Amino acid sequence: MKSKKIMVMILTGLLFSGCVPVGNVSVLKAQLAEDKTESIEVEVFEPILNNDVNAAKERALTKAQRRAVELVVGVFVNAVTLVGKAELVDSQIYAKTNGYVKKYEVLSEQQEGDSLKMKLRALVKVGDVNKDLDGLGLMIKGATVQNPRIMVLISESIDNEESPISTCESELTQQFIDTGYRVVESAEVKKVRSLPNTKAAMEGNVEAASKIGKDMKVDVIVIGKANSSFNTDQGLGGFISYRSTLTAKAIKTDSSEVLMTATKQGAGVDVAKKNAATTSLLKVAKTVGDQMVPNIAKILNEKAQAQLTISNIPNFNQLSELNKYIQSMQGVSSTYIRSYETEKGVASIDINLKYGNAQQIAAYLTAIKKFPVEVIAITGNVIEAKAK
Repeated sequence: MKSKKIMVMILTGLLFSGCVPVGNVSVLKAQLAEDKTESIEVEVFEPILNNDVNAAKERALTKAQRRAVELVVGVFVNAVTLVGKAELVDSQIYAKTNGYVKKYEVLSEQQEGDSLKMKLRALVKVGDVNKDLDGLGLMIKGATVQNPRIMVLISESIDNEESPISTCESELTQQFIDTGYRVVESAEVKKVRSLPNTKAAMEGNVEAASKIGKDMKVDVIVIGKANSSFNTDQGLGGFISYRSTLTAKAIKTDSSEVLMTATKQGAGVDVAKKNAATTSLLKVAKTVGDQMVPNIAKILNEKAQAQLTISNIPNFNQLSELNKYIQSMQGVSSTYIRSYETEKGVASIDINLKYGNAQQIAAYLTAIKKFPVEVIAITGNVIEAKAK
């Protein structure tokens, strides 16, 4: 198993800033079998009281093991939940630290003033931690590795007359909310409807939709068009039947990539035309949502990527060395050097992620001591940096 090093100060900062990787629960369960373990390195300081170094060593050992488990928990539970459920996590998870640490090795220990500094490598049973967190209902449900912000924009008509309120939009939005996504509020969506390129977006124009998504600072925009029309009132005992069609696209705004498309039809009956139409629209929206909501999470997990553009690389040997560092980072599955301009010293690297996000990769980059890197900007999944 490939050892993955995690520096305490880096991930603790990420944890409390909210920049923690999350994932679709079904995907996580597949990735993290119960016997899954990770090798984690931590460093702790423990005050030496009454000149009792041995007692400080014991406390440092306990603290280091707990810190290793804390880092694992921080991967699967967001910062808000950790704060709100601190007592539960402490009593049900951290109290079982000894059970989660399969084995450990003290890498170094030294006295610094009135404190003991200890560096420890712990083999943590990540699968067991994952299972217990899920059992306590603490894991983020349905969000993705990038915890994306979603916007839903659906035009709707009944008997070719545009509806001021979209039943399909409301239903899809609610499904995303119920699944754990961050969703743009309806009041903000209402403002967008007056924009000149909104109609083109809802008609299926990917570039127009992507622009709206970027302006609204969302990661994925779901656009679509729904219509419901009279079907029949014959042989229904006084009821009226309406038939609806909904076509929706989920677009990754930073790349204008269509993640998936869904088209569904359905019928609804009622004694009133409007109610029959609304019932049929609600039915197709639920069907599209059932297909789209869980699959967006899965697709984003599979496509999770950070793009690094880095300048001031003196030669290809240095670029190769940097690439090796990136490949060893936690959460990175592979890298691809897309381009390298030797005259300008600018390289572009695609970083494929098993989990995590650009913010976490950026934090790792700034922590490479043998290859100092300065992060200039982070926009979405794009990192701009330069070698010092």
